[in-house]
Amino acid sequence: MNPANFSLFALLLSVFVGGAYLRGEISRKQDLKEELRMMKDRQRLIMDNVDSINVRYQRDREMMLAQTIEFYGRIDTILQQKFANARQIRDASQSIQKGRAELKMQVQALRIASRQRIIVLPAETEE
Repeated sequence: MNPANFSLFALLLSVFVGGAYLRGEISRKQDLKEELRMMKDRQRLIMDNVDSINVRYQRDREMMLAQTIEFYGRIDTILQQKFANARQIRDASQSIQKGRAELKMQVQALRIASRQRIIVLPAETEE
């Protein structure tokens, strides 16, 4: 092989190897761009998912807050009724105790009167 042919062959071989290397680099760059695009698509899907979850969370949070406020209102109403009922029970208990005391006094008065054979009718009281 003469030096001119060898140089030409070496030049063609280097151009072929360089072209193959360049084609590989271009292909690798395209693969990286495609992978980057896929990652961006996945990121967009994930962010859409996160936004959807945040919207749902906010809606549920507002609903729970409204329910909590309603339940506190109900609890306040129940407490007010409890205090009113306790007051009524206390008043009724006092009234019963007062009535028992009056009845006891009337029974004692009747016993005393029956021993003395005097019948005294108690005055009627309006309640």
